[in-house]
Amino acid sequence: MTIFNIYTDGSSQHNGKPHGFAGWAMVAVTPAKKFIRYGHLAPPSTNGRGEIAGVLYGIATFFSNPNIRLNFISDAQYVVNSINRWRLTNRGNGVKNMDMLKPLYAMWEAHGNSSIEWVKGHSGDFGNEIADEWADKGCRQIIMDSETPTESIRFISDKEFKCHTQNSLRKTRLTA
Repeated sequence: MTIFNIYTDGSSQHNGKPHGFAGWAMVAVTPAKKFIRYGHLAPPSTNGRGEIAGVLYGIATFFSNPNIRLNFISDAQYVVNSINRWRLTNRGNGVKNMDMLKPLYAMWEAHGNSSIEWVKGHSGDFGNEIADEWADKGCRQIIMDSETPTESIRFISDKEFKCHTQNSLRKTRLTA
């Protein structure tokens, strides 16, 4: 069985306000290649919705292949708890963003071969730092492009991936 590590993140501007919008990203590290899928969510959106979108698009990308083990890594305790705890105990009743969580729960259970773990954000984890960078780019897309949800997929070479990793880690060291 092949294991894919999928780093996810969300980003927002004007979080919690009616005109707030969000970006999301997933960085898939597979044995054959690495790629980034990212985009934005139109208002009203929150950081939490961006975080959910990263995982939702990640599982949707690989959903059709049950022979792949999906190992998600997220810095959003809200998303990790939604999947690991609330999905199992009360189906998420009383949890915000159920319009996004219900499809995520359904796909998660149907795929049956996924796990999610928490990583501290902005702590130098290379996949998390790259996902953060691209979620920010997705969030900024709405300013440049349109007010409708979009997404982009970008395949990156090992060299470019290492370059992004070094730049992200350098930013982390400068701001820490």
